Amino acid sequence: MSKYKFHPPAVVNVITLPCKFEKKTKKCNITDLTRRIGLACAVMTSLKRIWSDKRLTLDTKLRIYQTLVLSVLLYAADTWTLLSADVRTLDAFHQKCLRQPLGIRWYDRV
Repeated sequence: MSKYKFHPPAVVNVITLPCKFEKKTKKCNITDLTRRIGLACAVMTSLKRIWSDKRLTLDTKLRIYQTLVLSVLLYAADTWTLLSADVRTLDAFHQKCLRQPLGIRWYDRV
């Protein structure tokens, strides 16, 4: 018997760093993927001055991208159950993010 009289209420939805789990399904839902993309997009926006800095080499910019953006985007991604549409969404975001350090605009052709 506990000497404390406080009992926390039952938790229905819990937001953790890897994903938002629902109590019944225990699966990572689509809102977590969009949340992760939103967090990584916020990191990309905060690094806008770095992408436009001419003194930094491309190698340095790509290392910054891998360290700061991809780590936020893919945190605990090994626990996700991804559909092919989810993979395409992640790939599209990755390609969009790589255009900034490379200096490629969306209307440029390679």
